[in-house]
Amino acid sequence: MSGAQDGRPRTSIGAGPASPIAVTRNARRVIRQRRGTRWSNCDEVINPNSSVLLNGADNHAAGRLARNALLTEESVSQQIRAFLRV
Repeated sequence: MSGAQDGRPRTSIGAGPASPIAVTRNARRVIRQRRGTRWSNCDEVINPNSSVLLNGADNHAAGRLARNALLTEESVSQQIRAFLRV
């Protein structure tokens, strides 16, 4: 177990399945996996804010939003939808 699985913060993404772009092959298709984060410098739970950032991931600041506002802010929603479409 590593990182988020055992409760310790994950500071980087290494090679293999957890890499920013990992390719998994199965009998029918190739699945491309990517990692991304959205964070706010006003998050009242995550401190320091820099602990959200993952090396090699698509990290984006969401502006000055409280933690729960990340769930409902339209601009964050649009960023995540765009990230998932790629």
